[in-house]
Amino acid sequence: MAITVETPGSEHVELPITGMTCASCANRIERKLNKLDGVTASVNYATERATVDFDPAVVAPERLVEQVEAAGYRAVLPGTAPATSVDGPGEPDELRPLRHYYLGDAEAAARAAAAVANQGKA
Repeated sequence: MAITVETPGSEHVELPITGMTCASCANRIERKLNKLDGVTASVNYATERATVDFDPAVVAPERLVEQVEAAGYRAVLPGTAPATSVDGPGEPDELRPLRHYYLGDAEAAARAAAAVANQGKA
């Protein structure tokens, strides 16, 4: 994960991203965003967010969304319509609950693993 330092004149935005199915997807989006001049980005697969610092004099915020979509995923600027699945507008991201189940709550995952391990021992 890259550490970003916001420089004077730069702006910070967090883009919600949908359509990622693995950590490689996040890496692909991150590389695509970082190719833009004046952009430093980090994408987190588990939180489904891209943290982006950019120079608005060099790149417009809308260009960030275009770059994510060029990689085959969906993103929206904060304060606009929510992102949808890469499958199409209005389609739910069916993998999101699974990602959050397995990656979002480590304590719940540990309890579930313990329950499975103890199944049939009583």
